[in-house]
Amino acid sequence: LSGPAGGIVGAAYVASELGRDNVLTFDIGGTSLDACVIERGNPVAAYEAQLEHFPLLIPTYDIRTIGAGGGSIAWLDHGLLKVGPQSAGADPGPVCYGRGGTKPTVTDAAVVLGYMDPERFLAGTMGLRDAEARAAIQEQLAEPLGLTVENAAAGVFDVLLARTVGAVRQITVERGHDPRQFALLAFGGAGPLLAPLLAREMGIGEVIVPFAPSGFSAWGMLSADIVNDFSRTVMATLDDADLAELEQLFKAVEAEAVASLVAQGVPVGEAVLERQFELRYLGQEHSLMVTVGRELDRDAIRAAFDETHRARYGHTMGNPLQILNLRVRGIGRTDRPELQTLPRGDGDPSQALLTHRDAYDFGQHAVVPFAVYDRARLEPGDTFDGPALIDEGTSTTVVPSGQRVTVDDHGYLLVT
Repeated sequence: LSGPAGGIVGAAYVASELGRDNVLTFDIGGTSLDACVIERGNPVAAYEAQLEHFPLLIPTYDIRTIGAGGGSIAWLDHGLLKVGPQSAGADPGPVCYGRGGTKPTVTDAAVVLGYMDPERFLAGTMGLRDAEARAAIQEQLAEPLGLTVENAAAGVFDVLLARTVGAVRQITVERGHDPRQFALLAFGGAGPLLAPLLAREMGIGEVIVPFAPSGFSAWGMLSADIVNDFSRTVMATLDDADLAELEQLFKAVEAEAVASLVAQGVPVGEAVLERQFELRYLGQEHSLMVTVGRELDRDAIRAAFDETHRARYGHTMGNPLQILNLRVRGIGRTDRPELQTLPRGDGDPSQALLTHRDAYDFGQHAVVPFAVYDRARLEPGDTFDGPALIDEGTSTTVVPSGQRVTVDDHGYLLVT
């Protein structure tokens, strides 16, 4: 998951620059959908992971992944429409690529619904065979289901959206987060294609679409710090623990963290150290991470844990606190690419209007004219309403009716 992790690092940086504390990352590529929560500016981490069903005791971003992307195959299972997890991949790829693919995919459905211009795909360097995509959906989905080809393609998006909502609910609602209090940052080649629909479905008030969303994860890696995590098992109640011993243990672990960063070229004076306790109420199974200050104070630690527990689970308990692990995160800051501030326009997006094209609007559940904009020509301050398509060559943002687009000072699209 190094690719999605790069997107999460970039998303945390963008969230900080845009002043958004709570952000949901929404990354859809060719084969998978990856989502993660950024809470109070920090991506949620897990300290246990699985790889091919093997347990790993290493810190990772808490990424929720499902097999749903642009290349995911739409198919029928005893008369029920399903999407993924099988993928057509890049070769032969979707039917519309004309490389030998025969099974309809999400990308083929997007072509049938009018979201992608066959003449402008990949900035015009690769044409799409829309007639072949239409025929595949007609023969393999629409006719068996007794639907029109447009309604069958819309059904592909409905199923994909339902799977997406389930994945996002797992990392928000089931963890005590209200998704309506988050902004949705959409990237990956197909992220902006679905994000406004997801926001509409879940009541999320804002979608942020960065420049070149298909390359956002790579851009995010440029803003990644050098981070090492170190830990020691403690297994003592907070009331009984010797704070002086814990302080000495923190210092020993911090020395390890500094040595590791120095070995990677980080000057000693520039190493940033964060102290954390992994805590739980005595008798509980699940634990929570709490950041602690340089001075260890039992009351402050207890108050911080109770606040975190109330935010996550809606209540607190009177049980003693048990310390499971002491953790130190060593951070070596790197130079990050700056978000460029662009000159504001006059608020009129007409200079970016390419044409109008018929496409399927999920706001009206009908095929209607969409305004098509060239993202490269949009200027900060431009505002327009859906239904609209914003084309930038390697990605298309689909804005249904009932939503509005504003271009911010960095050229990012804000869909509300």
